[in-house]
Amino acid sequence: MKKLSNLLILGMIMLGSCTEDGIPNPPVEVEAQLTNTDGEPTWVFQEGEDILFEYSIINLTEETLTWYFDSLFNFQGMFTVYKDVAPNPEMPNGGVVKIGAPQTGKLFRDARLGRVLPENAEMKVILSWLGDREYTYMFDKWSIFYHEERNALPPGKYFTEFEQRINFAKFNPFYGKFRFDFEIR
Repeated sequence: MKKLSNLLILGMIMLGSCTEDGIPNPPVEVEAQLTNTDGEPTWVFQEGEDILFEYSIINLTEETLTWYFDSLFNFQGMFTVYKDVAPNPEMPNGGVVKIGAPQTGKLFRDARLGRVLPENAEMKVILSWLGDREYTYMFDKWSIFYHEERNALPPGKYFTEFEQRINFAKFNPFYGKFRFDFEIR
């Protein structure tokens, strides 16, 4: 009986997450991952190796979506890297040190009131820790500004985290929180 009630609750949640015409609500899938320069997802990098930060919004519908950045979508803070620090004389209990983001805070202003994501399309961002433009991609032909002379991360344990909200003209908003732990050996 308990299994049946759990299935009924799950079914009601699934029904509530679609619109009347069966479109998922919110109508997108959001993915983020770390990859090497071969495009392979990984959480372990070798010292000196570049780290690629990938992010994409995928339209799951057969219609064009209009979407808007929310104040939680902080491009400048996206993929900020932090280092886990072991206990040491300066930090007896260990802790976390902010290293920075792959990109600078410079960004051209965009006066559009919304962005358009065509049916079944993907909006993608790829940032390089070392600032290598060969591996960089930004949707809508936005420019990415990298830090000059960015050094590779030294060996250690790191993580990146960010959160965001994407609002849509006709659908419920998407809210996501992302965290990726990774290691440099």
